[in-house]
Amino acid sequence: MSLRGKKENYTQRKRHMNAKWFLQIGLLTAISAGISLAVQAADESAASGKAVRAYITNFGGDGISVVDPIKGVLVANIATGAKPHGVAIAPDGRAVYVSNEGSGTVSVIDPATNKVTATWKAGASPNQLEVAADGSRVVVTLNGEHAAAVIATSGGAVVKRIATGRAPHIALRR
Repeated sequence: MSLRGKKENYTQRKRHMNAKWFLQIGLLTAISAGISLAVQAADESAASGKAVRAYITNFGGDGISVVDPIKGVLVANIATGAKPHGVAIAPDGRAVYVSNEGSGTVSVIDPATNKVTATWKAGASPNQLEVAADGSRVVVTLNGEHAAAVIATSGGAVVKRIATGRAPHIALRR
């Protein structure tokens, strides 16, 4: 094998090792975050006396799973739309919002019944979303439009579309 071939082989092995290392770190971070959320959920559940639920998007399954992280059981599977990506809970806890990347929609779920109560058009490839502190609006990143949509929760209409950087993904409020 030539010196150039050996260098290319070494570079490929090094890239593979780096990718594997990043994957391992990412998995450890996700596990750590999951344990942290479960502990926080247990504390909240004990303090309030209410059941705690976690809402998990199933990107390949066109819906979400509702789990009880304290008991470690599946509560429900809810069909939402194609490729559910992000999930956010209204501040008052009366609604759960799910962005469906493949459908270009946001599903609204009643957590008391685990049923979809509405589906709103959002735009191309909605990813993550966040609910305003007063619950009046949902902001969802539109990865396919390089924008964010502001949706009124009172009727599901997009009231604003805001240009962002290329391929936005995460939305948080302060």
